[in-house]
Amino acid sequence: MRQPSGIIGLERAVLAALLGVCILLLPEAIRARLWVSGLPGPGLYPLIVLGLIAIAGAALLLGTFLQARSGSVPAVTASPTGNQLMPLTVGLSLLVFPFAMPLVGFRALAFAYTLVLAIVLSPVRTPHRIILIAAFSAALAFGVHLLFSRVFRVVLPAGSLTGF
Repeated sequence: MRQPSGIIGLERAVLAALLGVCILLLPEAIRARLWVSGLPGPGLYPLIVLGLIAIAGAALLLGTFLQARSGSVPAVTASPTGNQLMPLTVGLSLLVFPFAMPLVGFRALAFAYTLVLAIVLSPVRTPHRIILIAAFSAALAFGVHLLFSRVFRVVLPAGSLTGF
């Protein structure tokens, strides 16, 4: 049986850490109010998102072990390609998100998160493309904030450092 590449091992570590963070944060989401006056409360959406991330992370983690067991682990490459770094980038950024939210706030963090991910994962990084990505990231962060605050009536956290 071939040994997994460094990227596969790193993916496993990130998935395991992501799964661990989700498991640690799930009780906090459960303690928050799930419903307030018949409307979704501040704990409902984090519970749903954390639950889905935990399930997907566990499935992916299990998949890497099953893949290694079957002998179909990819060979080690000299330098990882963008496709190999995609799960790692997404996993690491998801790990940072819950810890940065109280400091930076939802709107600023959502903007930074989508901006960085889109730039890192974009096959074309021209100045024009980066400006379009920044505009899209700002619109997405603002749109999600409006959706949650106006439609779902869930207050998203403001950051202690940014104030918004």
